Amino acid sequence: MTTFSIICSVVLGIATLYQLIQVIIYAWKIRFPYPETLEDSHLPRFAVLMPLRGADPFLSEAIDHVLDQDYPDFQLHFVIDHPSDPALKVVEETISRRNADNVHISFVDPSRETCSLLCNAVQQFASELDEATELFLVCAADVVLPSNWLRIAATAMQDPTVGATLGNRWYMPRVGKLGSLVRYIWNTAANISMFRHQGAWSGAMALRVKDIHRLNFSDVWLRSFTEDMSVAKTLVDAGLKLKHVPHLIAVNREEISVQGNFHFIQRQFFIARFHHPKGLRMICDSLPLSLASFFNLVIFMIAIFNGNRQAAIYSGTTLAASITLLGFSVLLTEVLVRRIMKARGEETTVVSFSAIMLFPIALLMCQIQYLLAIPAALRTQRIVWRGITYDVNIRNKEIRMLDYEPYAPPIMLEEQPISI
Repeated sequence: MTTFSIICSVVLGIATLYQLIQVIIYAWKIRFPYPETLEDSHLPRFAVLMPLRGADPFLSEAIDHVLDQDYPDFQLHFVIDHPSDPALKVVEETISRRNADNVHISFVDPSRETCSLLCNAVQQFASELDEATELFLVCAADVVLPSNWLRIAATAMQDPTVGATLGNRWYMPRVGKLGSLVRYIWNTAANISMFRHQGAWSGAMALRVKDIHRLNFSDVWLRSFTEDMSVAKTLVDAGLKLKHVPHLIAVNREEISVQGNFHFIQRQFFIARFHHPKGLRMICDSLPLSLASFFNLVIFMIAIFNGNRQAAIYSGTTLAASITLLGFSVLLTEVLVRRIMKARGEETTVVSFSAIMLFPIALLMCQIQYLLAIPAALRTQRIVWRGITYDVNIRNKEIRMLDYEPYAPPIMLEEQPISI
């Protein structure tokens, strides 16, 4: 066992070092100071779409922050799942309170069954856009945007060789329960993987309306599960670049349960596998690290039980060093993201003492959920998203929606801002 513990310790050390190098590369990229943005006279007209099924915990706040954009000419459009959807009441109350006149509401036609409801809503709206509106962005309902979000995206799109902007979510829950911490740690690694492989997230993906029509994105969306990664390859094939813009990181403050986080990770892995040409590589980026951590933990526990002190020292010391270095890598990215947030004038949540105490447990649980989510995502043939079931065929890139029903919110046992 001692020999095996040495081998596993060496593998874990190499995997940890590799992960740390990737974090440093990512940190170097996002270290840049706040970018200069365009003057009002040079800003093109922007259409912002917020597709809604269910009322996310921070929906009203998210709408407020879109309406507060420091941008001279933009329209905010809601495509809501159904007139009975609880999101409609939140939208109408917020619009009335703000007395906003640049807001439009419509509803999804759920008769199309070859794509997700989200993609259905996006293509339904985008197909009606004319080129008097130059830029288009899908705004997530679970994030709160800084006031110059659109201005930053529009500035990046001034380069004619850029087809879309890339950014991502950063989870900063206000309470920091165990499931939320696990998602936070997983998302830190996911951000780095998406940066390396140019994975697109719709909440930061600005597109040109002329490209949407020229490259026939409506047909792509009608065969897709998500609206972001499904069009990224089309843009690259057309000779356009995907530009990573660090200051388009958006903050999500919702909590999530441990079980809910597992389903969340599984769905993200499925999306990458279904749409991204390097999806399997993205999913498996951290596989050596997680496997090595798992085997070192098992060896450590067995060695303690059997009284093999030497094996326990090798495995335990390496595991502790790995956790420490990974914790440092998370801290490094957190510091840089908080610097971006402060430059944008955003609130940065103070990390609670209980969250700090839970962090080592969350780190190990993240590795376990990651290992379990990979086979679950690879064998996925049916997936449930916001109460709708979809049959999927990854090999043929086919999806079919089953038995549409208007959204029925889950029963919440606690008054917490839980992800839905």
